[in-house]
This record gives sequence, structure tokens and C-alpha cells, in this order.
Amino acid sequence: MVVLLTLSLPVLVTLILKQQDIRQRAAGTITPISFIFSPLNRQAAVGDTFTVDLLLNAGNDNVGSVHFKMAYNPSLLQVTALSEGTALTSAKQTNANGTFEITMLNPTATPVVGNNLQLITFQLKALSLGTATITVDPAIQATATGSDSFVTVDNANNIVGIYTIEGTATITPGTTITPVPSVTPTSTPTPTSTPTPTVTPTSTPTPTSGVPTGGSVILTALLPGIGNNTSLGENNAPIHPTRAFEVYAFSSQNNLVAQTSTDLNYANGAYTGTATFSNLPNGPYTLKVRSDNSLIKTIPGIYTLVIGAPANTPQVTLVTGDINRTGGSKNLLDLEDYNALLGCFTNTNCDSNLKTLSDLNDDGVVDELDLNILLRGFATRVGD
Repeated sequence: MVVLLTLSLPVLVTLILKQQDIRQRAAGTITPISFIFSPLNRQAAVGDTFTVDLLLNAGNDNVGSVHFKMAYNPSLLQVTALSEGTALTSAKQTNANGTFEITMLNPTATPVVGNNLQLITFQLKALSLGTATITVDPAIQATATGSDSFVTVDNANNIVGIYTIEGTATITPGTTITPVPSVTPTSTPTPTSTPTPTVTPTSTPTPTSGVPTGGSVILTALLPGIGNNTSLGENNAPIHPTRAFEVYAFSSQNNLVAQTSTDLNYANGAYTGTATFSNLPNGPYTLKVRSDNSLIKTIPGIYTLVIGAPANTPQVTLVTGDINRTGGSKNLLDLEDYNALLGCFTNTNCDSNLKTLSDLNDDGVVDELDLNILLRGFATRVGD
């Protein structure tokens, strides 16, 4: 009897079949990862209880999320307990009728790198004679920092564990599965490290009399899921064609000198417009930008801002999904953001403001497209 384990993003079968990978671009530094069962094989007598780990070999890739679904034959094996490992945190799980499904994320700024990383431990009870083969479906999906497409799994077609059940015994009633505690909106771990820039100016120079102050910058921002490439599932008719953006100016010492807000307008797949600073001395600055539900993103380059000469900047792609921006969750994608979107996706805990922020592709509906965008964002997690 085969126990089939598949890794796929929840409710995204239609998207996968249509190859709707939004703005896929693989980074050259991303290398294939692999999954393995430990032990790969063993023998057990009827009535024995044993454990099997699912391990991740990430190498130097910083893995942000995985999702897997496991179906098992209850006549051969019973899952009596399971626990998450140290690599990723359980964000959502279901268990019914012999099918177990779990989404695992990294909600912290600590990189998930290295080999033999423990994802989850299954405690199994041998119920009857036979050979149980655990096989991972080749269509594995996982995200990692630096890649907007799913990371390649180099042993996707050969992830197998074989467990032989021998002996005879009277089978006693098994215990009820004890699931990994799911994180709910009322109980979310606080990230251990949030290297976010303060948005309260630490040193705002007072203009000297006679010294010109101000300066403006021309912006072009791309938001995942919103664009004119509709064949990849992008929404080319956002509900909010005009959106508020915040722009920050940092000194050469990386101190926040000034910030401003501006409205950018959507056209031809991007949001464009001009942001103007006040009380900002003429000079060179590093610029950063964010939308109302994105991480802060550095615009590449150094820009000299002077009155009357707007600085042109290259287009920048933001990472959206920063729905909850309170406390330690600010400028970080974490379980609070996941739970906020999930509450609107399932319509169980959602108000009008949360719905707007959770509707990442701005089509008026919080659905699997938005969940896909958020999970991809977990490959970045921390803003600049």
C-alpha cells in the first residue's frame, strides 16, 4: 500500500495547471533543494509505534515556505501524534478521513539554511501486516529568498520510504491523532528578529536660512499580481488605480532624514507619479518606498535631490502582504499577516480595511490568487 505525500500550495491546482506563476524570475544564486525521510526504511511488528521524520536539505537557499499533503492507509498505519521540527512553523493544517495537510512558514528573520533540517515528525503505529511505502509526489513546491518561482527539488522523483510490518498481534484501538497546534489570529509567535528601519525621523536637519530645501523624485512601482500580463494571472484593472505610497530619504550614514506620502496612478502595468519632499536640504540620498500593504523596498542607486530637478528612478517591484503592521510585525511578513489574509479568505474574521489590505491583486476578492502572492512573499519576509 502506498502512502502518497504531495507538496503543493493550497487551493492552487487551477493556477498551477495554467502556469500562473506571477512574475517568475529565477535568481542565479538559487540551487536545487531536496527532501528525505528518516529512516528511509525499517521493520516493525504489528502494534509497534515508531517515528518518521521529513527532513529538508536547503543548502544555502533560505527557504520561506512549504506546503504538503499526506494521504495514508489507515488499515496499515495510524498517525498517533505529530510534531513540527525546528526549521519551519505550522501556519495552517487540516486532518480528516486519512488526509493530512499542512502549510509551514518561516515567520522570523532567521534564515532557514543548511541540511537535514527537521520539518515534521510523524509518530506511526503499525496496525497490520504489509509494506507501507511513503512516496513524495514529484510536483513539490517551496519558496526561497531570491526566487519568485518555485525552487527546484533535485530528487523530486525519488523520495521514498519503505516500512515493513511483520508479526502478529491483537490490534488495540489506536489513539486519536494529535495535530500540531495551528496558529490562530489570537495566538501568533512574535518574530525573533525584525531588522526594520524606524519610520520616525531620527535626525531631521533644520534648514539653514538661504539653503534650498525640498526636492522631488519620479517613481515607478510594480505590485505582484497587478499588471498587464493577464496570461500569467495579473489583474490589469485594479479596483484602486490610485494608491498611496510612502517614500523615505536616508543619508549616507543610513539615517532617516525625511519622509513623504504621495499618490501614484496605475497605467500600463505599473504605478507611476512624483513624490516631493519638504524641508530636505539639497544633496545625495538613498531612497526607499512602500505601499499601504508592502514591505519597504530600497530603490537602487544614490540620488541627488534638488529643487526644480526631479530625480528619475528605475522601476522597483515591491513585496506585498504586510497586512498587519502593528508592533513587531511592522515591515515583516509573518504569521499575523497570514492569519489576517486567511480570515478574509475564509470570511471568518475580516473587516473592510483588512479586506482591502488582503486583496493583494486588487480585484475586489480575497482568494487563492492573493494567498499565492503572500506565500511567494515569504521568500523575502523582511523589508529593507
